[in-house]
Amino acid sequence: MIRLGTSAAAAMVSAGLLSTSPAFAQDLPATHLKVIGLQSHLNSYKTGEKPFWDERIPKESGGKVTAQLTAQDVHGLKGTEILRLMKLGVIDFSSGVITYMSGDSPAFEGFDLAGLSPDMATTRKIADAYRPYLASIMEKEYGVKLLMLFPSPPQVFWCKTPIGSGADLKGKKVRVFNKSMSDLAAGFGAIPVTMPFGEVTPALQRGVIDCAVTGTLSGNTNKMHEVTSHMLTLYAGWAMHFHGASIASWNKLDPRVQTFLTSQFNWFNDRLWSVVAEEEQDGIDCSIGKDPCKYGYKGSMTLVKPSSDDLATSKKILASTIMPDWAKRCGGPCVQEWNKLIGPVVGFTLNTN
Repeated sequence: MIRLGTSAAAAMVSAGLLSTSPAFAQDLPATHLKVIGLQSHLNSYKTGEKPFWDERIPKESGGKVTAQLTAQDVHGLKGTEILRLMKLGVIDFSSGVITYMSGDSPAFEGFDLAGLSPDMATTRKIADAYRPYLASIMEKEYGVKLLMLFPSPPQVFWCKTPIGSGADLKGKKVRVFNKSMSDLAAGFGAIPVTMPFGEVTPALQRGVIDCAVTGTLSGNTNKMHEVTSHMLTLYAGWAMHFHGASIASWNKLDPRVQTFLTSQFNWFNDRLWSVVAEEEQDGIDCSIGKDPCKYGYKGSMTLVKPSSDDLATSKKILASTIMPDWAKRCGGPCVQEWNKLIGPVVGFTLNTN
C-alpha cells in the first residue's frame, strides 16, 4: 500500500514549531506511514515534505510515528490518477494537484478557475470557503478524507520565444492542465495542449510546445528557465493541492494517532500558505537572475508583466467563457454551492439556468 504527502519549505521545520506534550507523545502507539509526496524536483517536496515527514513527525511524536516518503514520479505517477487509485484502494494516503482530477469531477476546478483570484489572500478566502464542499465530494465519490488544502505559487506563462504581452500568445502551442486554463489560453489565441507537469520541460526543449503554464517557482526548480526566455506573469490559477487519506485507511489508525496527525496537518497547512506566498516572488526573482534567490536556480529570463489590456482580456474571458462553461459542466447543484460559498468572496453570482 502507498500512503500520504504534502508541501512546504525548510523554514517550517526550524521556526515556530507546534509542540506535542511529552506525556501525549508517550501514549502514542508505534505507527509507520508510507507516504506519497509530490514530484521529487519540486521545492515543496525537497524542502517541505522531506523535513516534515523525516524530522518533524518523529520529533513531535517522541519517535512513535514515523513515515517513509516517496515522490510521485518515483512511483511512475503523473498526478491525474491519484483519487481514482485511492478509490480503488491502491493508495492509502496521498497529496496532489486537485484540478488534475477536474475531468472526473468538475467541482474540483470551481475554486481555482483561471483568472478567478488575483492574489494569495483572496485565494485563501476562496479555499477556506469551498473546503467543506470539496471534503464532502471526496468522501462520497472517492472514500477520501480531505486533510489539507493549499496552493502552489501562481501559474504563469513560460515561453521559448520573445513575447511582449498576452497578444503574442496567439498561434503558440501552450501547455495547460485543466479546462479553464485551456479556455484562457484559447481566449488569447493560443493552442492549448494538455500535458502532465513531468513532461513539460522536455516538451519545451524539443519544440513540442512553445509556452507552458506552471508555477513561478515550480517551473524554475523544473529547470524551465533553461529552455525558455520570457515569463509573462498573467496569473492563470494557483494549482491548488490537496492532502487526503483513504477513509478506510484513516479509520484503521489508533484514535490517538489520528488526533496527533490532525494537529500536525493543521499546523502544516497554515505554514504552507505563508511559505508559498514567499515562493511566489522568489520563483520570479530566481528566473530573471535577481537577488535574493532563496529556493530556486538563477536564470536570465525576461520578465513581462501583463498590460492593462491583458488584464481586461483575462477578465472578459473569465466572465464570458470560463465561468459559464464550468457552470454548464458542473451542473445546477454544484453552481448553487459555488454561489453560496465563493460568490460572496469574489462578488459574483453564476447563472444557475
